[in-house]
Amino acid sequence: KETMNDLAKQIGFNVAESWLITDDSVYENIQYPCITKPLESIAGSKSDIKICKTSDELRRFISSGDCDNRIQVQKFIEREFEFQLIGCSLSRGNEVIIPGFTKIIRATSCTNTGFLKYLPISELDFDLGRCKEFIRACNYSGLFSLEFLRGKDGVDYFLEINFRNDGNAYSVTAAGVNLPHIWVTSFQGGSYNREYNITPIIVMPELVDIFEIFKRTVTLKEWLRDVKRTDCFLYYDKQDIKPFIYQLSLMIISTIKKIPKVLLRKLTR
Repeated sequence: KETMNDLAKQIGFNVAESWLITDDSVYENIQYPCITKPLESIAGSKSDIKICKTSDELRRFISSGDCDNRIQVQKFIEREFEFQLIGCSLSRGNEVIIPGFTKIIRATSCTNTGFLKYLPISELDFDLGRCKEFIRACNYSGLFSLEFLRGKDGVDYFLEINFRNDGNAYSVTAAGVNLPHIWVTSFQGGSYNREYNITPIIVMPELVDIFEIFKRTVTLKEWLRDVKRTDCFLYYDKQDIKPFIYQLSLMIISTIKKIPKVLLRKLTR
């Protein structure tokens, strides 16, 4: 994440000030409130993410053992909304396709995504030139997603880039542009449509979003209303239901396995 942020600053993106912590020490110049993040996403977990309002709260969190001992601490920005630019880079960034963007309506507490809209890129007041410059600087070919936060101060802050097919990427396909197909076709030397007509849609990651009912961030009535107006589910498809059933069974098993650990943690505290 530190490497990403350094490159983003060079390109000209706004990046929230951050500090690196690799042991129990907490630097005095950290600005509060702040948010902690795993230094390497693949090695970290959601338990590494916490908003701390004071230095004492940050110290307690770091010494609690609930997080990895190598974390990034970043100034917390009051957000207006978060958005993703899901795209495809061809020929190491010589052609960068970003047909639209996701705008989170309701974030989930267990992932960095949520119930969202996917909209044509023309509806976002944002400079795509820097995004393409960023991809070229990475010398990257393939699928990606760039994540940003628009603060209440009206400033867009770079969060991170994911060099992979994003978890929300199916929303792009559902809206009318199949980025994985374009990527494969390009590598095969084939031709593909360069006219990207995006249909605005509402997207729900239903298997994680449903937990918001139990966490009381949304009522059952509100959630069912959102289900009714959803155009694209990330798992459920009545014409191909087996992947949904498989993923649901994995989540149920994972949740059951966590119950003893949660109870033990509460008892030891």
